[in-house]
Amino acid sequence: MSIIKRGAHRRIYSVCSGQYLLAICVIVALAVAYVPASEAQIVIGPTVSLASLTNTGGDVLVGDKDFSNFSISGDYSASQINVTSVTINGDFGIRFSGAIVSGSNPWT
Repeated sequence: MSIIKRGAHRRIYSVCSGQYLLAICVIVALAVAYVPASEAQIVIGPTVSLASLTNTGGDVLVGDKDFSNFSISGDYSASQINVTSVTINGDFGIRFSGAIVSGSNPWT
């Protein structure tokens, strides 16, 4: 009959569990590294012409925000500009698009 030391089997078990723990940590680290980054959630609502808002005194309601009193000045035509309601990560707003050019002269 062979005699087994009392702590001998525990050392083997702890080495095996250490290897499993290391393997699990590596798998979790790789999974986290390859998870795609979350992007902003953007919800785009209906688009209306700025001309329809300026001619009728219309407004754009986005969530709990009411955008009104639209006007235009300069060399732009209101019919060339669109107003779109947007929600970005729960924040409400409006987006202007169309024949718009912005710029400035830093030397003035």
